[in-house]
Amino acid sequence: MQEIKRCPFCGSPGMTYIRGTFSGDVEFFVCCTKCSTKKSVTLRSSQNRKYFLDVLQAMDDVIGLWNQRADE
Repeated sequence: MQEIKRCPFCGSPGMTYIRGTFSGDVEFFVCCTKCSTKKSVTLRSSQNRKYFLDVLQAMDDVIGLWNQRADE
């Protein structure tokens, strides 16, 4: 799994979170611990794939989105 960079706006640490919905979807996101900026990826319950591998991929995807910087 990738290292989570600091928030691109305020420089505070980012934390990973997982949240389930009533429809069965699962949202993975990285959120700034200070300013609440976030990036997220959602696994839809209708996507019938191998769940464990999807979870690992979703976490990696959301960390990759969070780590993107305009100047890189």
